[in-house]
Amino acid sequence: MLGVLREVDQESAATAPPVGVDDLDTLLGGARASGLTVQITVEGERRRLPPAMGLTLYRIVQESLSNAASHAARSQVAVRLRYEREAVDLSVRDDGGDTSGRPDLDGLRSGRGQGLLGMRERVAVFGGTLDAGPLADGGFGVHARLPVRGEPA
Repeated sequence: MLGVLREVDQESAATAPPVGVDDLDTLLGGARASGLTVQITVEGERRRLPPAMGLTLYRIVQESLSNAASHAARSQVAVRLRYEREAVDLSVRDDGGDTSGRPDLDGLRSGRGQGLLGMRERVAVFGGTLDAGPLADGGFGVHARLPVRGEPA
């Protein structure tokens, strides 16, 4: 499945459980330690997600935080994970931070970066949608919506 969704290290996958939405607090802690200001909001009734879907959501947040740290230093980032009846909705928005002296910003923010391609591929596996691009206020946003079947956990 896209090389187990492209980024899973085969050696660690054999010895460690896959990461998922339950691991977001640890991921956000690392982002905060790198200088980002990150807030997370979780809405709706949590549900048990298939491991591959949880991994996809985790990787989207991971890539978005990495992009903010690399391309918009000292960003403030808002992560929102919303559980709905038939979907999981995820948005990651940064405020643009300090982009001075970042010549590679245009390629990433226009959607030509490989990270965005990977996110799109991951979301497509579930028949979901992904929108990513510059925000009117100067920041950058990623929005993913993945259909979910089954009852909340």
